[in-house]
Amino acid sequence: MPKNEGSWWRYGSQTDIPYNRYARNKDSVMLGLTYRYYERKDDSAHGFQPEYFGKNNNFYLTLIDLDGSASNYVNYVYWKDSATLHTSWTNTASVNSPIGNVTITMSSSVAEYAISMTFSGQTFTNVMHVHSDCKGGLFNTNLGTLDVWFVKGLGIIREEANFNLLNQYKVKHTDSLIDYHIEP
Repeated sequence: MPKNEGSWWRYGSQTDIPYNRYARNKDSVMLGLTYRYYERKDDSAHGFQPEYFGKNNNFYLTLIDLDGSASNYVNYVYWKDSATLHTSWTNTASVNSPIGNVTITMSSSVAEYAISMTFSGQTFTNVMHVHSDCKGGLFNTNLGTLDVWFVKGLGIIREEANFNLLNQYKVKHTDSLIDYHIEP
């Protein structure tokens, strides 16, 4: 994700409230790794929600807030520098839940590589699509899926999430980039 202050991305969908993501000139250490701090503002909300994106070694990361608390995050690797079509990787984390600490496993793979996509009147090229399955707990229960489409140098252009964390927290959305500005 571009990190220059003044850069912004606007996302929307047919069923969710549109929102903006703003790059801020600030780094944060979260879960032992350095992230660039961003802010998200939904059109219907007052105030901002924190978001974090970073690159550590050859991994592109973001933090996923799996329970809506803005404090119980999971590191999520959404790209590897050396990845090609069908490359796969796994990352794990432990999160607090009403039943105690739960181990979360995100199994990701490159589903599409260097494709073109058109939506909101814009055509994006060199799009990478990563599909991830999320499982957790003692019985490796299916918790949902996450699909991310992104373009290096621009950022995430589409995201589809479908999570159900033990019926405690549910998220289902599809967001697509509808406008953006990248500050040089």
